[in-house]
Amino acid sequence: MLFAATTVVAGDLEDGMAAYDAGDYQKAFRLWKRSAEQGAMAAQILLGLMYTEGWGVPKDYVRAYAWVSIVAAKGHAKAKKLKVVITNLMTPTQIAEAQKLSSELLEKHVLAFQ
Repeated sequence: MLFAATTVVAGDLEDGMAAYDAGDYQKAFRLWKRSAEQGAMAAQILLGLMYTEGWGVPKDYVRAYAWVSIVAAKGHAKAKKLKVVITNLMTPTQIAEAQKLSSELLEKHVLAFQ
């Protein structure tokens, strides 16, 4: 079972990158979101970047912060830097909302796969 989940995550990451390169941002988003929800750090960062930059999705600093925060908490240096960038774009209210969402995502989608 674990092997099957790992294969899906790897395939979704690669397929998402191909979709992104082809300009199909919605497909990339769907694939990366599924991987992120299964704990894939690369997909979590990519979702954070998509929300921060608005690549095929509306800019959403709260969701960007939430996904990137999960990876930053695992010690990922680039995610830590990106989290600072995103934080500087947010209001205190947005930061509080993002911290709450990050906790929810962590519990629901990351810890469940550990």
